[in-house]
Amino acid sequence: MADSFIKTLDQAVKTLLYNKFGDTYEMDSQTNDMAFCPKEIALRNIAEKRGKTSVDFINFWRTGVFPDWSRQRTPLARHGISMAYTDSAETDATTIKAMPVRLEYDVWFWTRDLNKNMNAAELYIFWQHTNPNCDLYYDDKYLMELDLHFGDVVDESTVDETYGAGALYIQRAPLKMDAWILSGIDEKTILTIYLKIYDDTLEDGSTDVLLYEETIE
Repeated sequence: MADSFIKTLDQAVKTLLYNKFGDTYEMDSQTNDMAFCPKEIALRNIAEKRGKTSVDFINFWRTGVFPDWSRQRTPLARHGISMAYTDSAETDATTIKAMPVRLEYDVWFWTRDLNKNMNAAELYIFWQHTNPNCDLYYDDKYLMELDLHFGDVVDESTVDETYGAGALYIQRAPLKMDAWILSGIDEKTILTIYLKIYDDTLEDGSTDVLLYEETIE
């Protein structure tokens, strides 16, 4: 179980990145082929997961959580979510407050095959033209659409080490999510929340594809 909504969203981003770029880097495991950590310790993190030093892999890190004042006047931010609940004594409703925030991530792609990074850069660039988002539901009823935003792909390759340790082709790409932090959940009155995250923009035309689910009790 995630300790916070932000941690759950981190897991959603990890799943999105794995589904989008996993084939390009011939990945077969989110656990061993991806790392949630800063770039400086990514190689060590992956080596510990795999039991050896190797590439290819992806690491990403959340660089900030920022209040999003541009969405403060939206209905969800002003009124929250009215949710029904049932306890042992009564059936009633409660309101969960929602604070709009912007989650910002840096994503690094590591490989010794430069062509893989070029293919990943093209996927990233075209991804932003598909109106990508994660749909977050409570109990399959209460929808919040989490839009994704993109930026520049920047090369951070270790070209200066080509004739020593060997070149690692590394590129960084930013990813921003329009997200929400929820409050006002009373564990005495809300028995269970079913959290599901969907992606409706996969390249094969699939809709409402379940990426991640969490049961919060």
